[in-house]
Amino acid sequence: MALDIHAHRILILDFGSQYTQLIARRVREIGVYCELHPFDMDDEAIREFNPRGIILAGGPESVHEANSPRAPQAVFDLKVPVLGICYGMQTMAEQMGGKVEGSDLREFGYARVDVVGKSRLLDGIEDHVDDDGVLGLDVWMSHGDKVTQMPGNFSVLASTPSCPIAGMYDDALGYYGVQFHPEVTHTKQGGRILSRFVQDICGCEALWTASNIVEDAIAQVRAQVGSANVLLGLSGGVDSSVVAALLHRAIGDQLTCVFVDNGLLRLAGAKSGKAHVIKSHHNVGGLPEEMNLKLVEPLRELFKDEVRKIGLELGLPYDMVYRHPFPGPGLGVRILGEVKKEYADILRRADHIFIEELRKADWYHKTSQAFVVFQPVKSVGVVGDGRRYAWVVALRAVETVDFMTARWAHLPYELLETVSGRIINEIDGISRVTYDVSSKPPATIEWE
Repeated sequence: MALDIHAHRILILDFGSQYTQLIARRVREIGVYCELHPFDMDDEAIREFNPRGIILAGGPESVHEANSPRAPQAVFDLKVPVLGICYGMQTMAEQMGGKVEGSDLREFGYARVDVVGKSRLLDGIEDHVDDDGVLGLDVWMSHGDKVTQMPGNFSVLASTPSCPIAGMYDDALGYYGVQFHPEVTHTKQGGRILSRFVQDICGCEALWTASNIVEDAIAQVRAQVGSANVLLGLSGGVDSSVVAALLHRAIGDQLTCVFVDNGLLRLAGAKSGKAHVIKSHHNVGGLPEEMNLKLVEPLRELFKDEVRKIGLELGLPYDMVYRHPFPGPGLGVRILGEVKKEYADILRRADHIFIEELRKADWYHKTSQAFVVFQPVKSVGVVGDGRRYAWVVALRAVETVDFMTARWAHLPYELLETVSGRIINEIDGISRVTYDVSSKPPATIEWE
């Protein structure tokens, strides 16, 4: 009987936090399947999902305000372990008879919490042990409201000077609440905390592994396709390349791949022989409402980092699997204003030089995404004894784990100087090169 890699599953209910998707990624990294659904998921749908545990995520609302979001009653009726994070902890407290209030002392950013309760969730997990034996955790806070009265038989799990109830627990029920965010990397023990909840408390096995996902996807493709043929639109990027490898392993010569050069792709290769034609996501869009084809989506359940792991599992080269993302609309996104062939040709060459020098300097894999942006403005330059007005381009390179937040990459000045010199000297029509030093937020990674 085939292994059901979805059998052990966690349900995550989203109350609108910017970090919610990180929770899902962290749970998947532990090796457990999970799904993210809106906080108002139907009770019957929750029961049908049959989770081994439920995580109530954070959100921007105030629990004590009228019409603020609440967890469905089925969450508490299922009698499975529940972990409330930030707003999730607050609504759990309120719905079970506790009290939440606003506070003038808000916490945003790093905080040290004292672990004051001995619970299954945090037992043996700490960053510090003070001389008086108090255990401490380095965590990331993002809240204004706080729980002021716990419900039922809950006990205090953790506290800070400004938030006496920074965590609460009822081991008998398997209910836990933390005011901090274990899903972000700034909470050093966050991975262990989530693993403790998902594996030890909820009893989930690590079935969601790269090898198991590949076997499951192959079985599903063969069952869906049968003896039919499959047409794949192959961009050459991470997602389509992984899909191609997966489909070929599943159905072999029944697969036909089609690559279309739309004129807005990167330069087709480099001296190293590495191609740079990349696509950033595997969601399907732009298809006609009616077509005489059926859709095969073997990656539809996966996050980007999971797709990369699947690619390596299938034997694809590391440099192919870990290429930088490239937007679906291609270079058109990186040409501000009107898109012209002249602009695309200039941008393509400048982008090629930037990526080539990043590879030479061993900075390509140290950055998460790097590219050049064409700006439709001209600036004065000096060539020989003459002055000329030519185009301006901007270099953009960022470091990020999840692409939800990103820091501009602190590239060496010598590398920036080399890239700028090559672009201006080798490409006729560019007089000035700038470097974008804005982070996300408030800026986005792409300019459009």
